[in-house]
Amino acid sequence: MFYAISKGAAGCAIFGAENYIDSEGKVVEAALAVRDSHLAIREAMPLIIKHRNTGKMYPVIPHAGITDEGYEFEEYIGNVIFGSNRYLPGRPLYIDYINRRMNMNEDQQTPRGLIIEDEPKLFYLTGFFHLRLMPKKSPAISRINDYLPVADFLSVEEGHFNEQGEFTVSRTRNGDQVMFGGFWVTPSCGLVRVKLL
Repeated sequence: MFYAISKGAAGCAIFGAENYIDSEGKVVEAALAVRDSHLAIREAMPLIIKHRNTGKMYPVIPHAGITDEGYEFEEYIGNVIFGSNRYLPGRPLYIDYINRRMNMNEDQQTPRGLIIEDEPKLFYLTGFFHLRLMPKKSPAISRINDYLPVADFLSVEEGHFNEQGEFTVSRTRNGDQVMFGGFWVTPSCGLVRVKLL
């Protein structure tokens, strides 16, 4: 779904959606990841429409046998890790305080989503993943598969688009939430807006 949207699809429909709800009207556990993915798309819809067919949307999709994926943006290179935490061995892949806000099953923890490069130094993230960024001009660019420091940023904010199409900030991150693990997003965040220096 994220791949199709990054390549120009305007939306998606799933077959058998009625099977995702139990007799009490709750989403069944097996469908939670699908629900989260659809919510991620909904949150980003103003940006999806704006950047449709522009090449500025990048899917985050783990592939069999691949431990990470690199991305090339206008002024930055990026990296999303799939699987074990190489930066902090022995720790979970995602150490971003999400368990304080929501409980997630194993399927929901599969990295997935969209990276949207709205401007050369302005990114929106939706889905469930960590993105590490480094300026292309950095002398340490050859270390993309090793430890990447957090790129210099102005702000990292969680929020959503209101009915007028304006991004409304619900939370501004600071401290460990922005200094460790890169720029991260989970379903409980809505959209994450990253402004870089």
